[in-house]
Amino acid sequence: MSVELQIVVVNVEYRLAPEHQFPTGLNDSYAALQWTAGMASSLRISLQKGFIVGGDSAGANLATVCAMLARDDPFFTGHPVTGQLVRQPSVIHPDACPEKYKSELCSMEEFKDGPLLTRDILMQCRALLKAPPDDPRISPLLFRSHAGVAPAFITYNGRDPLRDDARLWAKVLSEAGVKVKTECYPGVPHGFYYSFPMISLARRVDQDTREGLRWLLAGAH
Repeated sequence: MSVELQIVVVNVEYRLAPEHQFPTGLNDSYAALQWTAGMASSLRISLQKGFIVGGDSAGANLATVCAMLARDDPFFTGHPVTGQLVRQPSVIHPDACPEKYKSELCSMEEFKDGPLLTRDILMQCRALLKAPPDDPRISPLLFRSHAGVAPAFITYNGRDPLRDDARLWAKVLSEAGVKVKTECYPGVPHGFYYSFPMISLARRVDQDTREGLRWLLAGAH
């Protein structure tokens, strides 16, 4: 994908809970984003051609938060984040969900028993992280405004406890005037393309990701 699209990928080995609790992983990720911007010339990359932050699952949560933080950070004034590649994200801790959104978040109960990812596993991971549920840096849905953040390509799966997180994130961004493009993969669970990479829907995810990146890059100019 990197060769095909002629893009440089910087992968962040952020520190993990429980040894390193919130916000260590986020701070590592954001520091890497700043480092990349500062090292652009040394890396021989042009951020004017596109500067995309992306992630999958927990990484998608980090990506959305990094995009929000970068929006408000003077450090990125000359080289703003131009896109978000967000796959199967978590954007709100269930214990901090505003009342007005609760009716739109049914998938956590509907698919609480999986397959592949269950509600109990999600809650165990969140407990290990020890993040305050109402902190926007773990629940980016709670940022006061989402206007002005980079355009987002968002994908999600039809039988995923986090399905409605992605749907709601797309809705909130769109309502804030952010350009959003989404893709849904019906009937499949969280991370299915890692467990079953050869099925047709998994191959579609791969192709859609490439097209989503092209869409984000085209909007960067």
